Amino acid sequence: MTKVKCSYLGNLNCEAIHLQSGSLIRTDAPLDHCGKGESFSPTDLLATSLGTCLLTIMAIKAKSKGFDLKGIYLNIEKVMTQNSERKIKELIIDIFIPESTSNETIDFLKKASKECPVYFLVNQTNQRDHEIYIYSNSAPCINNKKKYFYK
Repeated sequence: MTKVKCSYLGNLNCEAIHLQSGSLIRTDAPLDHCGKGESFSPTDLLATSLGTCLLTIMAIKAKSKGFDLKGIYLNIEKVMTQNSERKIKELIIDIFIPESTSNETIDFLKKASKECPVYFLVNQTNQRDHEIYIYSNSAPCINNKKKYFYK
């Protein structure tokens, strides 16, 4: 079981300490919600948790099959609602993999990433699937895009 201590520091800033390791994260409210945007917002950390969880789960599964995912990365675009009810409307995830990655490996990674517990929670909460795209080169290209959804 993991324990985290969260403290309000004032001026819309918070601090979270991972008690096992002592690692520290600070947050600030975003510019569009009374903050200065000087560090991650709490909703930025949700998107970050999703991204790092996806990569970690895929890496664990890849390691069990004897290969390394070094060089894979992703970008997440967090879209907030524009009405008075502040919530995350959408998360768009772009996963970039080396050009030499086989279709078999891509399918393996898709299957592995479905085991991400953060993704389960985000989908349960929002009751919708978020868009995930895989690109087989270092720059997005419509023709190379493989779009899939978690169901």
